[in-house]
Amino acid sequence: MPPKRNTKGANVQPAGTRKRRTNSSGRRRRRGYYGGREPEQQAPQLGAFPATTVPQAPSDLERNYMVEALQQLRIDVRPLMRPTSRKPYPDWIDRVHQFPKGYKVPEYFLFSGEENKSTIEHIARFSVQCGEAGSKDYLKLRLFANSLTKSAFSWYMNLPPNSINSWYDPESKFHEQFYRTEPDITVADLARVTQLQGESVEKYIARFRKLRTRCQTSLTEKECVSLALRGLNFNMREKFEGQEFTDLFHLATRTASYERLLKEKKERRTSSKGT
Repeated sequence: MPPKRNTKGANVQPAGTRKRRTNSSGRRRRRGYYGGREPEQQAPQLGAFPATTVPQAPSDLERNYMVEALQQLRIDVRPLMRPTSRKPYPDWIDRVHQFPKGYKVPEYFLFSGEENKSTIEHIARFSVQCGEAGSKDYLKLRLFANSLTKSAFSWYMNLPPNSINSWYDPESKFHEQFYRTEPDITVADLARVTQLQGESVEKYIARFRKLRTRCQTSLTEKECVSLALRGLNFNMREKFEGQEFTDLFHLATRTASYERLLKEKKERRTSSKGT
């Protein structure tokens, strides 16, 4: 019986005689995961990666346009300047006026300019703390910044360069900037000073002594003791009324001792009630 022909007239190949399709390397092509044929893999060639473009710097004209646009938006386009710290006195002072051998910078009482402290008192204390260097003006000039802090130190470092050439300059500028006049204290003001609630005797007498230094009227030590004794709380006045004291120190010593005794008695009563 003659072989069957398809409708298109092509001979149908017998089973098992179909030719396998291979790739260029002679290997059989594999079908993909979903039945499709996998593409032939080719080795990467040199120079096959896309070339990267190097960004070009804007031209002067473009830069001017950008600057004008930023200026119209009120954006500051000035280059940032690196802050520098310079001393207000010339460098030759550090080179010429050296500290004594083995000199150690003291730990000064600091002046911040934010408290109601006397500038005259600070300068006097600073000169004493300088020790051996306190007798030499240029060394005091070099050390003065160590006694300042917070807003006072910022004020000093913002002084124009080379605006200070001697110790007189920072001292006078310091008083001009931070000096505050304190009202004078009268005898009547001292008579109105009293011990505050919760204030210890030592703190009260120290406050009284400080106010006394601002009193323009000259008072004897006995008169000061009488005024300070009158301002003590009731328990203290009741205990020491009519007693004699040589000075304020004697009064502070006796009253502070009695105050500690009262505090101890109170603590013992509290502890006995708790048991």
